[in-house]
Amino acid sequence: MCHSVPVSDQFLVWHVALIIGAILSVLVFLTSSHDKPPVYHWVFAYAGFGMGVVWIYATANEIINALQALGIMFDLSEELLGFLLLAIGNSIADLVTDTTNAKAGRPVMSIGACFGGPLFNMLLGFGIAGTIGAIRADGEDLMISYQPLQAAYFSRWPSVCCLLCSSCLFTGLKSPNHMEYIYLFCTSFFSLLLYW
Repeated sequence: MCHSVPVSDQFLVWHVALIIGAILSVLVFLTSSHDKPPVYHWVFAYAGFGMGVVWIYATANEIINALQALGIMFDLSEELLGFLLLAIGNSIADLVTDTTNAKAGRPVMSIGACFGGPLFNMLLGFGIAGTIGAIRADGEDLMISYQPLQAAYFSRWPSVCCLLCSSCLFTGLKSPNHMEYIYLFCTSFFSLLLYW
């Protein structure tokens, strides 16, 4: 049996934020003028950066919760959801940036970002996850589950990178027009392999 607790009996986080925000806004109003910025104007930049980090963290948590709900509803594994949906969401910014660079006459920079971005994400992701896991393991061995699905996922990126690099070497560092179709085929093949 669930017992309902009145909201008015709890001191919630937004109460604290409202009180602190009201105090700070009154202080800014009393110590600043309309014709020139205050002496502490530089603090607003750091506060805005911190608030942006908090919003990104909260939004990322909500996206993860939504993906987990989709996985439960459609009986999909977390690896498949991360490989398809979360990876696409993370790559949209890179797609826009690389396309803009290529159209601006810097295709070599775009190609380098295509290889460097996933490599950086993989190394940093494994590094942070491994460090947190080692700290939480408290001196014990860190157990990593190994499944065929994860092996297929981790083999996709190196195999596509080797294919693209070898094709560029054999064609004299020129990327032929059919390479994007090969890359799309490899991505589709590994996506279907993960799904089945």
